[in-house]
Amino acid sequence: MSETWLSQKEVSDIQNITKRTFWRKFKAGEYKTFRYVKSENGGRGGQKLEIALSSISGEGRARYYGKLRNSGIEGFKNSEITDAQFDGFDRQPQWKKDEALRWLKIIEAFESYAKTQGPKKRVKAARDFVKLYRIDHPGEKSFSHQTLFNF
Repeated sequence: MSETWLSQKEVSDIQNITKRTFWRKFKAGEYKTFRYVKSENGGRGGQKLEIALSSISGEGRARYYGKLRNSGIEGFKNSEITDAQFDGFDRQPQWKKDEALRWLKIIEAFESYAKTQGPKKRVKAARDFVKLYRIDHPGEKSFSHQTLFNF
């Protein structure tokens, strides 16, 4: 699963804190997962700090996803995930989170594929999608086209 990385400014904005508070929290070790990446526009020593979204509090992640939901970005537009549901997600064990995110990616990929097939061919599109997905992801746990409709 790919991690989402945020700049210091993005973290400060979604947590509604000042730059100085961000650095205090960072130095206190509140952000467990971070990295330094080469910066296009200089930065300190040519590097900039990025914080993993998973290191931010559940409330902060809920705000981040809320902003994505309201931004119109495909896959998050008109999303029905509420902040309360996301907080429940945050309390789940890691294997459940991974499985939920796996299914989210599968469903988003299916929705994109189904749009290319036309509105009246949804069942056929689901069957074709499952076949193609099994070919592209041979080691993953398989599922049927009916499972897609259960979500």
